[in-house]
Amino acid sequence: MESEGYEVKLQETGEVLENKAAELKTTKSALEEEVVVRKAYQENEVVLDDVAHGLKKTAEQSMSDLDALFAKLCKSSS
Repeated sequence: MESEGYEVKLQETGEVLENKAAELKTTKSALEEEVVVRKAYQENEVVLDDVAHGLKKTAEQSMSDLDALFAKLCKSSS
């Protein structure tokens, strides 16, 4: 009779372990996915930062060109 109690307890413990193993597998999978997403985000962030710097440089050069053009126009109209 006592061994039946142990068997039931052992079976319950086995089921708990199986559930925990399934939860662990799900958690590991979610973590791996999160790592991939974060890495892609970081790589895209670097690319976007480079593009933003390029656009800023282009805008600054354009402003400088416009300043020179307006200066030339003011000279020729005087």
